[in-house]
Amino acid sequence: MLAYLFPGQGPQQIGRGAGYFDGFKGFVNEADHIRGYSIKRLCLKDP
Repeated sequence: MLAYLFPGQGPQQIGRGAGYFDGFKGFVNEADHIRGYSIKRLCLKDP
């Protein structure tokens, strides 16, 4: 028997991936501009 498991929406948590934002500042700034709010703040601090 073989099973493939993929994480769903449950494993996300506040602060996960925090180290990537500083390494991709240009993309983060562009996303902020397009969306009209801070993606970093949404991912790291939004409850």
